[in-house]
Amino acid sequence: MLMQTNQKIKQNKVLMTICLDKELLEQFKKVAQKDMRKYSNIVEGSIRRYVQSKI
Repeated sequence: MLMQTNQKIKQNKVLMTICLDKELLEQFKKVAQKDMRKYSNIVEGSIRRYVQSKI
């Protein structure tokens, strides 16, 4: 399926607020930026792996 770049694919996502240690957050941001990855993709993948390990 071909889509124009200004069209967005709607996904079932939720905006969430979390509290993190400042030093850990800074390390996370540096590593994510170095790998050119979105923070949300990293967090979502980690949550997915955690849930799968508990099922």
